Amino acid sequence: MNKKSIKILLISLILFLSTTNLFSVGAGFTVGATPSIAFDTITEEQKISTDFLFSAAGNVRGSRFPFVFAMGIEAGFLNKEFSLGANLAFDYWVIDSQIKNTWSIYSGCGLAANILFDFSSNMNFGFGPRFFVGVNKTFYDGYLEFFAQLTAVPFFSFDNHSNKYFAIQIPVETGLRFHF
Repeated sequence: MNKKSIKILLISLILFLSTTNLFSVGAGFTVGATPSIAFDTITEEQKISTDFLFSAAGNVRGSRFPFVFAMGIEAGFLNKEFSLGANLAFDYWVIDSQIKNTWSIYSGCGLAANILFDFSSNMNFGFGPRFFVGVNKTFYDGYLEFFAQLTAVPFFSFDNHSNKYFAIQIPVETGLRFHF
């Protein structure tokens, strides 16, 4: 893309967001650990493996619509090989209830995807729905939000050797969001 196309795309995006009131309430970061159990669905051996990934992501929380969008990096052991790649998540909050003062509980569902590469040039792509529950606490007159959440993700994964896996991931995530 040339510079003119990028400028037109950015101006269009800004105009769209300003006219639809989709500006974010908060932006921040998330760190997490994701243990998972993977089941090989192709071979007759029906292998079961345990994987463990760490993630760090930037996130944006919507104001008018209760959504959170996160994008970041992921690293850890997948199929007993060290892998590194990118992750993406979109969550829609169905429940957002106050427990006491500025302490709240939330829950909802969404979508998750990742793409990982190991040092043997193997690629792994995965996606699945997310079901989460979490708590958040807001500090400094609503400007700083600390949150922690537990997520269940039934994950479907494919690699470049035509192997298919079904995994159950249980990400534990925490982070900060700055509201503006």
